[in-house]
Amino acid sequence: MVVKLLRIMPTKPKSPKTPSKSSAKAKEPPEEADIGTIHEEVEVPVASEVVFRKIWRIKKFHKTITRKDSLDSPVFRCSVNGMNTFWNISVRFWKGPNGKKITNPLVICLNLTGCETEETGQARIRFQFGVWDASIRHWECCPISGVVLNLQNSRELISVGYKSLGILDRHIESSSKYLGL
Repeated sequence: MVVKLLRIMPTKPKSPKTPSKSSAKAKEPPEEADIGTIHEEVEVPVASEVVFRKIWRIKKFHKTITRKDSLDSPVFRCSVNGMNTFWNISVRFWKGPNGKKITNPLVICLNLTGCETEETGQARIRFQFGVWDASIRHWECCPISGVVLNLQNSRELISVGYKSLGILDRHIESSSKYLGL
């Protein structure tokens, strides 16, 4: 979001000058002291919203979730308010009353894995999870969620948000057995 502000800045009145003969003939604009000046500045009190989409395709989805207790995407980098931040998406599983892993529904998490900055600051992060519907070739998206983060130089993992998602046959691409998140 860009906010434009109009500021009227007072100026010192200029001392009157005696016009020379050559300048008296030319039509002069009114004295600045009589009408003042207007100075316009563009200020951005809040950083612009940057939208990025990360798509994580999980190969051999059914085999992978059966063998692993958790899945983590590769780390990706994003500049947030001029600070280098590092993120990943992870899949976690609920456990049933017997303590066994439940593979459907699964839990998708957005994690801040680190931040490189000399300063500290805040950032408002909005995120949305979705699952690719391979049958109609369209994303099924959850509602947008948001959080305000305090950013500082750190390599500490912070879970920013999660959603529980049911995975159906239509979400699995039959030719390659991929799940798109």
